[in-house]
Amino acid sequence: MKKVKELFNKNRIVSIFIIVFVLLLLIMSIFWLSKKGTFGYSVLVGDIVIDCPSVVSGGQTVSCDVRLESVNPMAVYSINANYHFSDNLTFQSFSYDRECTGEENCFELFEATADNEENTNEFASDNGFVVLNTNGVVDGGYIGTLKFKVADHIEPNEEFEVGLDNIYICYDNFGVEAMLPAFNVSTTLRAGSSVATLSSLYIPDTDYFDDFDSLTNEYYISVLRGDDFSRFVFDYSTTSPGATVTINGIEDPSDHIFELAYGDNVFNIVVTAENNQSTMTYTVTINKEFTFSTDVYPYLEEYNVLYTGSDSYDEIVTKLGSLGENVLYNLDLFENKLYILSNDGLYEILFAVDILRFGIDYPIYDNIFYLNEPLTYDDLLDNVYDENLNVVLLDNYGIQIFDYENTIEAGYYLELYYNGLQLASYQFLVSDFDFDSSLVIDDVNYVISRVQAGTTAEELKEMVDIPEDAVIYDNNGEVVSEDALVATGYTISIAISGESQESDGETLTYTISVLGDINGDGEIYINDVGMLYRYYMGYLTELTQAQIYAGDIINDGEIYINDVGRLYRYYMGYEFSLEVLTDE
Repeated sequence: MKKVKELFNKNRIVSIFIIVFVLLLLIMSIFWLSKKGTFGYSVLVGDIVIDCPSVVSGGQTVSCDVRLESVNPMAVYSINANYHFSDNLTFQSFSYDRECTGEENCFELFEATADNEENTNEFASDNGFVVLNTNGVVDGGYIGTLKFKVADHIEPNEEFEVGLDNIYICYDNFGVEAMLPAFNVSTTLRAGSSVATLSSLYIPDTDYFDDFDSLTNEYYISVLRGDDFSRFVFDYSTTSPGATVTINGIEDPSDHIFELAYGDNVFNIVVTAENNQSTMTYTVTINKEFTFSTDVYPYLEEYNVLYTGSDSYDEIVTKLGSLGENVLYNLDLFENKLYILSNDGLYEILFAVDILRFGIDYPIYDNIFYLNEPLTYDDLLDNVYDENLNVVLLDNYGIQIFDYENTIEAGYYLELYYNGLQLASYQFLVSDFDFDSSLVIDDVNYVISRVQAGTTAEELKEMVDIPEDAVIYDNNGEVVSEDALVATGYTISIAISGESQESDGETLTYTISVLGDINGDGEIYINDVGMLYRYYMGYLTELTQAQIYAGDIINDGEIYINDVGRLYRYYMGYEFSLEVLTDE
C-alpha cells in the first residue's frame, strides 16, 4: 500500500508538469497566431491619432493632423478610413500638403473610389481616404490633414466630435501582408467661452484698484506730486481661463513694464474671449502731476512763484534747461507765466508757474546793479514794472532809506521781497565805461546791436570806450584778434569797476549783433537775405535775439518785407548803407 501511494505522488508531480507545459505551449501558439493578424492590432502596429485644436470658434476653418504613432517597427503599406463629424461641422478636404523627403516616413494619397487610380494631394469626397506606400512606412508617420469648417453660429462651450470610422491598416507580417480588424478613433473639440472680463486687476504695492469691479470699465487714478511712482506692471486675471489680454496693443503684457509721463496716461486693457468674438475694454487713465523745482532761480513753492530777475526770454530758457522727460515749456512774459506742457502732440498744460521779473533800464549782472547815470529812489521805483515786488533800498551801512528823492550811490543795496519773503539782493556799483551813441544797448537781453558790417574787433572796442583788457570772443569761444571782423553771435566781455579781467574783477558780457549779418560770418551775402526772408515767411522759426536785431534793418522793432527788401538792395549795390536816416 505504501508503494502505491508513493507511485501516485510521483505521477501527480509529472501530471502537474505536463499541464504547465501544455499551457505554456498554448500561450505561445496564441502569441504566434496574433502575429499572423488573427488577434489584436494596436499593440503590434500602432495608434491613429487625430490632433485638433481643443478650442474652436464660430466660422473658423479647422485643420487637424492625422498621424500613425507606431509602437512596433513593422512596415505599414496602406491605411483607409471614413470620416464622421458632429453637427455644425462641415467637411472641406483631406490633404497631404507637406513635402516628403527620403528621410521621412510618408504616405501618398489616393482617391477613395476604385475607378480612379490617379494620385492626388487632396480629396473632394467627404467619405474617407486611402493612403499607401509600396515600400512600407516604419515607426509611424504623418498621414494627412483633415480640414473642416465650424458653423457661424455656435453656442459657447458647445462640444463637437471629429472621428475616423472603419479604419483598416495593412502591414507586413513577417513577409506576408496582413490586415488589422477595423477600428474607430475620435477626438473632442469645444467652442470657446464668450466671457471677456477680468476677475481682478491691480498694480503691485499700491491700492489703486481696491474698488475694481469686472463690469466697471473706466478708472481714473491720480498720482500726486512727490509720489515716487513712474514705472509699474499690471497684474490681472481673466474670468475665463482661455481669454487673452492686450494693453495698448501689447500682447501678453503681464511682464511688461509701463512708464508714466506727466499728465494723463491712458491704458486700454482689451480682453478677448476664448471664442475670439466677444471683447471688453477697460480704460485706465493715470494722471501724474508735474513736480516743478529748480536751483537756478528762487522758487516759492508756497505761492508757486518763480523769480527770474531781469533775465531775458532766451536767458530764462537757457538757464532752466530741461524740465524733465516728455515735457516742454512755454514761457509767456506778457502774462508772466511759465507753462509746463506735455510733449505728446496734445500739449496739455501740466503745470503753470507765476513769474516775477525785475524790469529796469540799467544793466544788472550777477546781482550787481550798474549805475551809468544818477538815479533816485523814486526813479528806480518807476522803472520796476512788477507791482507784486516789494523794493527796499539800503545804504552802505545797511540802514533802510525812505527818502524817495535820495540819489542812489555806489555801495547801496537793493532788496526785493514777495509776501515778506526775500527773493534777491543787489549791490549798486558805478560802471566806468560808456557806449558810442551809434550803438543800441539792450541791458535786458545783453545785446549790443547796430554794429556795422566790416567793423573790426579793435574798432568796436574804441566805440565802447572801455579799458584795453576787454576781450571779444568768436562763436567757438576763441579770442578774436584785433584786425578780425566781428560777427553776429560774437561776445564782448567788458571789465568794470576799474579792475581788469586778469585780476578776477567783475565783468559784463554782451552778445554782438552786426546789422545785416544774419548767419554770423561778419559779412553780408545772399544767404543772409535768404535767411531773413525765410524767417519773415515763417519757414525759419528760430532766430536768436542778436539775429533778430541784425535783421531789423528799418529799426522799427519788427521784421517785415521792407527789412528783407532793404537788405537785398544793399547786397545788390542799390543801397550804399543799411543805416536808416531820420528823413527816410
